[in-house]
Amino acid sequence: MSVRSMALLPAIALAVVASSCAAPPTKSFYTLVNTKQLQRPLGSVPLCKRQLVVESVETAVPYDIDRIVFRNDEFEIKHFTYEFWVSPPRDMFTGLLTTRMERERLFDSVQTPIHAHRDYIGLIVTVDAIELIASNKQLEARLAMTLRLRDTKTDEVLWEHNFDTRQPVQGREFDVEYTVRTLSSIYNAEMSSVVRLLLGFLASYEGCVQPGSQKKELPSEP
Repeated sequence: MSVRSMALLPAIALAVVASSCAAPPTKSFYTLVNTKQLQRPLGSVPLCKRQLVVESVETAVPYDIDRIVFRNDEFEIKHFTYEFWVSPPRDMFTGLLTTRMERERLFDSVQTPIHAHRDYIGLIVTVDAIELIASNKQLEARLAMTLRLRDTKTDEVLWEHNFDTRQPVQGREFDVEYTVRTLSSIYNAEMSSVVRLLLGFLASYEGCVQPGSQKKELPSEP
């Protein structure tokens, strides 16, 4: 184990256990946020004349609780004692993605499953990892997600994209707030990439015509 790794371990232990001599630490709550920067100009015409439904996000174990996860190696998962997500990651990301897709105006409308039409395009998302990693080199924030589009008319997966991104945590040597800020930065950068990829896909997807509507044909010359 390197000197850097040995130096990180006591800091993490203090953050999790806290000093028994002091007053009980207060709980802290964190969330990721969407940035204001969009890939499409405000007021853009929807690219796809269909409804997008953001399905309830699935979260892999052990990230499916409201406590923030950290680990020192590949084998042991730990949770902070007093640091929590404002809501469990599945709810946090469902809200984030719904808002981002509404603002980007890629689809005619964006809804949750309870307000969905009969035929829609579903966005199915899995959070594969969201954590702080204290490796033998540095502190890193890690976010991994898988995103899929499914057309309910054909029950076919149309498009799939995944990422697993790590980024060094800047600022003080060990601080949960800086970790969350870094995770938020990763999320927004990756979502910008997702939107760019969707722009390319939807531009050529013939299923973007609203069910029940047909392209108008010009009358033939007599």
